[in-house]
Amino acid sequence: MNGFIQPTAFGNAIRLPLSPVLGASKWRVLRKESDDFSGHDDPNAYLVYEGYLQRVGSLDFI
Repeated sequence: MNGFIQPTAFGNAIRLPLSPVLGASKWRVLRKESDDFSGHDDPNAYLVYEGYLQRVGSLDFI
């Protein structure tokens, strides 16, 4: 699912390459400060992106 974390030259920003699982039809990227996700629709997680694009960026919480 995910690759390796790549630091960038922009403060504390990172690049995290992701590869969807075989057969996936769209992306849903969630962000949470803790590591206790309850699932793909976790009500306490921030929805960063949902859709079909290949590149996603989030400037929230920076």
